[in-house]
Amino acid sequence: MLYEYDAFSRRISKEIERLDGSTDRTRVTWDGDVLLLEERFHVQPEQRRGGYDPIEDKPVTIAREDAEDK
Repeated sequence: MLYEYDAFSRRISKEIERLDGSTDRTRVTWDGDVLLLEERFHVQPEQRRGGYDPIEDKPVTIAREDAEDK
């Protein structure tokens, strides 16, 4: 778990990494001392595929797919 706080010691975010590689994120918005908004997001892990040239000993293609792009 990862927590972030602002200069007034109020929590502004929380991040939890799941065993499957996905992440749960919570963002908090404050208006003075009043909790204004709490947003929750679930982010899937990034997937990468690629081709490799064994003769040149270097990658030839890399394709990256984010869950948010679907």
